[in-house]
Amino acid sequence: MLSDYYLAVPMGSMCIMTKLISAETITGAMKICSTKFGICSVVKTFFLTQPLKRNSPQSIFCVMIESPIVDEPILAKPRVLDRKPLLAESLVRNVPDFPKPGILFRDITPVLASPEAMREVIDRFIEFARPKAPTAIVGIESRGFVFGMPVALEMNLPFVPVRKLGKLPYQTIREAYALEYGTNTLEMHTDTIAPGDRVIIVDDLLATGGTAAAAKRLVTRLGGTVEGLTFLIELSFLKGRSAIAGSDVLALIIDA
Repeated sequence: MLSDYYLAVPMGSMCIMTKLISAETITGAMKICSTKFGICSVVKTFFLTQPLKRNSPQSIFCVMIESPIVDEPILAKPRVLDRKPLLAESLVRNVPDFPKPGILFRDITPVLASPEAMREVIDRFIEFARPKAPTAIVGIESRGFVFGMPVALEMNLPFVPVRKLGKLPYQTIREAYALEYGTNTLEMHTDTIAPGDRVIIVDDLLATGGTAAAAKRLVTRLGGTVEGLTFLIELSFLKGRSAIAGSDVLALIIDA
């Protein structure tokens, strides 16, 4: 049992508890809970209503809320995080024979054009990343920049670009990889990841897994640890997860 007041924020299969050290911070946190972050709670006694499995699609919790409005604590009902279908899923469009004949390209530009869809995607990525306590966010050129930079900014973390051969100006390391319609090489600056860094890798698409595996190797060579990888779309029929076996992977849209 906790003897102090905390702000309880559900994050994936965990609940992040932030201690509130004064009456002012307690009052302020309660105002936040009632406005922007309705899923949060100010708590004094915290307990799970049932055990949570790793990467559970739902986080269920129950709290004893200390309210400044009433004399007695209020027992909140168990809450389930909203898992309605992502708007992005209805916006991604298929473009045949691009960039080569026989390739069915997943066009995410309609997702980028929708602030609401992007907000949902970034929120899901952050929910996945935060419990892993990352120290850096790595984005893979180029659409990984689009999703990775907002995640890094909101989590107040450094953003590290992984780029194709010859695009980075400073000292680099490189890794070659194969993809579903050719081959390529990725590079990373040598001063971006330090030994002991905990990294989340962000990209838009998991296909064969070659790009993600190359980025993971770059991080590992510089002494970092890849704590997880996030993707908007996964082409599961290409079995890309096998290339990054042992990694914790989040894909928001599974295209079988």
